[in-house]
Amino acid sequence: MVYEGPKLGGTEAPQKWSGNPTEMGRLLEQKPHRNETLLAQIGGKLMEECERRRRAVEEARASNFRQGYVHDALLEDANARFIQGLISLEELRADMREAIENRL
Repeated sequence: MVYEGPKLGGTEAPQKWSGNPTEMGRLLEQKPHRNETLLAQIGGKLMEECERRRRAVEEARASNFRQGYVHDALLEDANARFIQGLISLEELRADMREAIENRL
């Protein structure tokens, strides 16, 4: 469900949250009485993103295990931070490259 701000006689355009976290503060300030609805929507989007990231990491891990590779603790830590949204995909790739280079 997408949060749409109140419709006041058709004079106000609906305010939608696109999923961009930087817009969250602006929308919360505009409609403080709708915070619960907006926060529920944001929480749902964040949970969906974490789940998508978790599935991607698990698929990559399973593929690697089938080929005989076992992840080390550094890579598992980087995967966990990626799933939680603490690092981007590019940062995850950089951490993986660094771990592989340090192992050689």
